[in-house]
Amino acid sequence: MPSLTKRIPDLHHIGPIIEALIGVSSVTKDILQKEQKEIPQPITARMLVDTGASVSAIKKGVADQLGLKPHGLTKIATPSHGAHECPLYDVDILFSTHHTGIRNVRVIESAFEGQNIDGLIGRDILKLALLVYTGYDNSFTIAF
Repeated sequence: MPSLTKRIPDLHHIGPIIEALIGVSSVTKDILQKEQKEIPQPITARMLVDTGASVSAIKKGVADQLGLKPHGLTKIATPSHGAHECPLYDVDILFSTHHTGIRNVRVIESAFEGQNIDGLIGRDILKLALLVYTGYDNSFTIAF
């Protein structure tokens, strides 16, 4: 099981951040190839591992950069914004640091104003992983 351990100087305040590549979903990639269209390059993203998020999310603008169109809306509720609707997209999330990825992930698009992140890794992905948060050491390990 490939794993990544990362030490962040102030893990308590910054949170467990992992670098990922966000790309068009494998299904979309297959369609684009059959239509002989260009496949957009994945986008490097700073993703916060968030056990409080039931679904993974990307910040506004990422889907546009990948040329994606939403395939629906879902209603979510957050402590900061209450209940509101968010567009849904399917993407591939690749963790190049340990050569693994999650294909065809349904993510929501949301604003992350004032935060230095490009998205969230939620429990929909974490259910496939092992996560160890070692607060006293300012480190975390994630394995898939």
